[in-house]
Amino acid sequence: MRPLGRGDSRAYLWHGSEADIDDRWVARRVSEANQTKSKVVPLEEAIFLAFSIVHRKIRWTGKSQKKFKAKVRLLTKRTRGHSPVKVIADLQAYLRGAVNYYVIGIPFGDIRNLDQWLRRRMRLYYWKQWGRPRTRRRKLLKLRIGKDEVHKASRARKGHWQMSQMSLVRWAMNNAWLEEQGLPSLEKQWCSIRYPNGPKGSKE
Repeated sequence: MRPLGRGDSRAYLWHGSEADIDDRWVARRVSEANQTKSKVVPLEEAIFLAFSIVHRKIRWTGKSQKKFKAKVRLLTKRTRGHSPVKVIADLQAYLRGAVNYYVIGIPFGDIRNLDQWLRRRMRLYYWKQWGRPRTRRRKLLKLRIGKDEVHKASRARKGHWQMSQMSLVRWAMNNAWLEEQGLPSLEKQWCSIRYPNGPKGSKE
């Protein structure tokens, strides 16, 4: 049996029934490891380096997902007071490392949902930054939104989070525009790591 991990982090996988486990071998390995971090559990309950195994597949844990989203919320907090350029630069630095680390355990559906959520948070940040109705009208007109629609949106009394999902705001700050501002595409990053040569079955 070979250990998985690096440094002082180790995971031993036992294939067989619980009755077949050599208690003396387990006790020796646990005694050699960090006592506060060591335990013997069934595979479905094991968590190792922010990952678990679910239906024979590696998945990031719920705790890891919450940690990831909490960091993004912190960077995109609408009262942070930084320019969108600064916020996007901070997101680029964090997401590059975080997605590279977690990518092995993130299903495609999760990364797509996170991408949509991230874009909505940036739309919210821009909307908050634009502040006054006059500024919002000017920005929306610059993004080629009709005057009548701009007037409705700039005077809307909805909250910032609701406005970030409004069809007009989504149209103005569409995916392509956000990408032009430098906002990373999590889906593209995920695909480039998981399938560096293109999706399976694709032809050049």
